[in-house]
Amino acid sequence: VLAKLWPELSVKPEDWPEASVWRVKLRGLPFAIDVQEVVDFLAPKLVVSADAIRVPRKNAKKKYLKEGDLRPGEAEVLIQATKESIEGVKELHNTHLGSRWIEVSVDQADPSELP
Repeated sequence: VLAKLWPELSVKPEDWPEASVWRVKLRGLPFAIDVQEVVDFLAPKLVVSADAIRVPRKNAKKKYLKEGDLRPGEAEVLIQATKESIEGVKELHNTHLGSRWIEVSVDQADPSELP
């Protein structure tokens, strides 16, 4: 799909820049997730600090969400990525956290967004 929409964008991690800032998006998380659970989920593949993780507000209601807010069941992590960490993210896609399947995606972020 990416190749059709943006043919100039490479989907191979080896063609991406050496080290840059990436946003890892997690979907399908339990609604009452906390930061430590996200750190534990990513721990086998990525080393992240709690400051780099953004989770939704507790008891967030969909109709009251503002632009840029995370929905319940989502989280974002900003990391300084290398090829190994991107490959680790790929391996975490569609894995379990408790009884839930977690979708993991990655896209490039602005370096000024790092905490």
